[in-house]
Amino acid sequence: MSRTLIYSHVPLWIAHHAEALELSLERAAAGETVYFLSCDGALHSCPANPTHNPGVCYKCVRQTRYSIHKILPNQCINIYLDSLSDLKIRKQLDKCRFDTLEQLSAYKYQDLPVGELVASQLVDELRDVFFPLHALQKRVKSDIEMAISLYNQGTKILQMYSINRVFVWNGRRPSDGPLLYAARDLGLEYYSYISGVKKGTYYFVPALKIHDIDAQKLLVDRSSNNCNKDCRATIKIAANEFYRRQRRGSLQYLGYESFHQSHQKSFEASSDGRPILSIFTSSYWEYFAMPDYLSPIYKNHYDGLKQIVQDLDLSDKWSVYVRWHPNLINCGPYERRFIDEVIASTSEAARHYLPEDLVNSYDIVMASDVVLTFGSTIGIEAAYYGKPSILLGRAIYEDLGSCYVPTTHDELMELLSTSELRPKDKIGSYIFGRYMMHPNTLAFRHLLFNSKNEFTYNSQSISPCQSTSSVLMQKFISFVYLAFGMRVQSPRNIASLF
Repeated sequence: MSRTLIYSHVPLWIAHHAEALELSLERAAAGETVYFLSCDGALHSCPANPTHNPGVCYKCVRQTRYSIHKILPNQCINIYLDSLSDLKIRKQLDKCRFDTLEQLSAYKYQDLPVGELVASQLVDELRDVFFPLHALQKRVKSDIEMAISLYNQGTKILQMYSINRVFVWNGRRPSDGPLLYAARDLGLEYYSYISGVKKGTYYFVPALKIHDIDAQKLLVDRSSNNCNKDCRATIKIAANEFYRRQRRGSLQYLGYESFHQSHQKSFEASSDGRPILSIFTSSYWEYFAMPDYLSPIYKNHYDGLKQIVQDLDLSDKWSVYVRWHPNLINCGPYERRFIDEVIASTSEAARHYLPEDLVNSYDIVMASDVVLTFGSTIGIEAAYYGKPSILLGRAIYEDLGSCYVPTTHDELMELLSTSELRPKDKIGSYIFGRYMMHPNTLAFRHLLFNSKNEFTYNSQSISPCQSTSSVLMQKFISFVYLAFGMRVQSPRNIASLF
């Protein structure tokens, strides 16, 4: 009989917790022996509670306990993580110092890229990749210790219960990724899972992180293969709907953020007679510490943009406009300072539209003779609108044939040496659009997603309102933590509060 382990460590992010519960119920219904592994306060940090605030931890544990007793009774075998502190690892880390994110990202434990996992968590929290790391040495070492301990403890758990298959949410952080690496190193089946692009759906991929670019591209390929090669018109209908919604900001799915409100001001190009090259940046921190998304040409796309704009051959031929991604409004102060330095050093050769500028990005695309991106969706959108689109970063649409994908700076300059660059075939943009409208996702069968945007089981919310006493307890614990700097390092400390 197959033995499956489902790992749940973000029950406060109720949509992702729902995915763990749905997977558990689905696998149990299929006759598998399901082990439900959760945190009882052992994690030093997690995405929903990065500073390990005991009040938040208390609420998290209550949600897990509710789910186990009300939704999963007699369905799963429950396992809790034990303490993830390791004195031996801590002593080894005392000798280490991480002065840069690059140095941290390179740190490994055996074949576990623990430094990448920790760096990914930090930049996601701070929305910044240029912050001084020296002030966070204690936090960094604590997360490394946790990640290594999770890998070691996870290995023992998988062996002890003779697990065949493992499901872990996301996979790119130190609180989840190590368990997938443990499964890989034991030769087991492993999958990362997350919400689908349609409400009430989810999906999983056989990869160490859900954002793995090869796994994502394979989903796109499967979607296109499911459609008859002769039904280009059918593909186009779905694609048209996707790009229409994308432009209007009317797409709705978990994790989607519309920037439609940033497109209120019309774009006015200069009339100097030169062709227009528009450059669209991305949010650098979102894919930092994931090497499969690194640009094959530049250190990062800020440096790449600077090098491109300052190229003497380019500035004579093109009127250059740079649209900084609206999401960069939310970036940290050190990253914003770096952006401002890039703008200052290139302002004579290009017109810059800042993240907070309300200029319509689609107006810029339509006025452009060539569009250049570093991996954002607007690269494939430009191809859909019949523009020559050049992709300099990595993206799941890179192999669909609708964008130019140079591999060196010289190759890029050669493409831009003429103003006669022709658009590539749109079919790749149609395939991508159809995939986004009809992805290979699974609908919830055991839990229901209702009109109130909540998940229910047997007509009851999976996240019921806590009692007044419970809320007061959470606030009291948080107050003690903030007032006295209390850190809960043992899962038993949280469990004892019930």
